[in-house]
Amino acid sequence: PSPTSVITGIVRYSDNNQLVTSGKVKAFKYINSSGDIAFIDSAEISSDGKYVLGNIRTDSLYIGVYPNSAPIKDYVISYYSSTTYWTQAELIRPSGRMRDINIRVQRMINTNANNSVSGKVMNINKTLGNLKDAILYASNGGAYVGCSITDNNGVYHLASLPAGNLKIRVDRFGYSKDSTYVTVTSTSNTDSVIFYLNRLSSGIREINNTVPDNYFLKQNYPNPFNPSTTI
Repeated sequence: PSPTSVITGIVRYSDNNQLVTSGKVKAFKYINSSGDIAFIDSAEISSDGKYVLGNIRTDSLYIGVYPNSAPIKDYVISYYSSTTYWTQAELIRPSGRMRDINIRVQRMINTNANNSVSGKVMNINKTLGNLKDAILYASNGGAYVGCSITDNNGVYHLASLPAGNLKIRVDRFGYSKDSTYVTVTSTSNTDSVIFYLNRLSSGIREINNTVPDNYFLKQNYPNPFNPSTTI
């Protein structure tokens, strides 16, 4: 088996650096061959914003922060280091004990209303069926006002939303993005808002902070037709 690595860090809100004191930090892999998401380890966020992932046995992974509340409140599902877009999530390659893997989450504005937007997320290739673990974000004028994650049947439910013309966006690792606008009132219940996503053959990109400390310009191969090389 692979050696065990430990990842530690602190979770804060991105807008004011305030500590996040509840929720879970989860380590997961995206399985490119199947399109599945495999969760590897999880840890509760402590009252001082810290987390410890102590059972990491893999060569690479992503980290997400998930609220404990149902429906989701306080903040939306976010990825290391500070994004709600899977294409901007940073790939981590664990090595021994990794400290200061700090994460910033996007705050959510809560509303008390008797309304909802519900539906499904499906693969555009209908023979492959529903999409589990797709994340739905509702926003109003740039502020997050709702968040939900699809179940095994691809179903999501965004509850207690503010009135207005809300943008509903879906984000799923390994799939194309999509969004739509839904007009919500304080008592409306909009059902069957369905998204069809396309599986991407590539697009998972690695971002790291490694900066080369030097470079080399080696001798060019001789060219029998040109006496010199211009760079």
